[in-house]
Amino acid sequence: MEVGKLELFAGKTMASFRGGGLARADALIKADPAKYAVPERAKPGADLTGLSCRWKPIPSEKGQILSLLILPQGPEPDAVLRTVLADLDAILNGDAAEANPVHTSNMSYRSILENLAAEARLHESLWSPAFLGRAAGIIAAVLIFKWRLPSLLFDAGRYADSMGAHSDFRKFDDILRMVVDCTPEQGAAIRSLLVRLDGEGKLSYGLHQSSDALMTCFVYDVKDGGHIHFIDGGDGGYAAAARGLKARLKH
Repeated sequence: MEVGKLELFAGKTMASFRGGGLARADALIKADPAKYAVPERAKPGADLTGLSCRWKPIPSEKGQILSLLILPQGPEPDAVLRTVLADLDAILNGDAAEANPVHTSNMSYRSILENLAAEARLHESLWSPAFLGRAAGIIAAVLIFKWRLPSLLFDAGRYADSMGAHSDFRKFDDILRMVVDCTPEQGAAIRSLLVRLDGEGKLSYGLHQSSDALMTCFVYDVKDGGHIHFIDGGDGGYAAAARGLKARLKH
């Protein structure tokens, strides 16, 4: 088992894994859930500080959103992965980062009522200090991000512009996981690449197409390195792609 770090900003990293450790842990838990269950008395209360999902689905800017799961196969998985990454870069205008679906130009914030309704489901009482504090934060955020009112506490424009660089639209844990915004022509080229390499026994894959991407945010500081945004494809995203990957692995 190997652990690597992708540095998004100085001192702020995101982990990557390879060696089969996570897949092995998942298999062990599914094989004997009781053995690995966390005792009820040891379960802490859920701490949702900093976690939010206040942006509407992000529509594709180029034509389609692809959710990709790519599992290298064969005796040289590292070589296969390098080839796939190079080919994807070539298809996506020379740099896969250009296909990041987080585009501030077409992102929109949910309304106050939408955000309050979503937040209310996470609290036992609407009069609790926790909910009231979150409600105040929601109202301020909607005024800043939806209605573009100036903020005296931070540079909202800089924060929004940095969200793409703080997103996990691509990650690796033995499986390369990507959510990319691409043209129909690029999407067709990606499909052809994966079909060919799958036929050669070099990888297995799952792919799902949608018209938008979803973003969940974890923010403990609005400065660079203080927030991360988890990206998935719409209409099932990674879950739908996973079904395709599992089906191919059975053949």
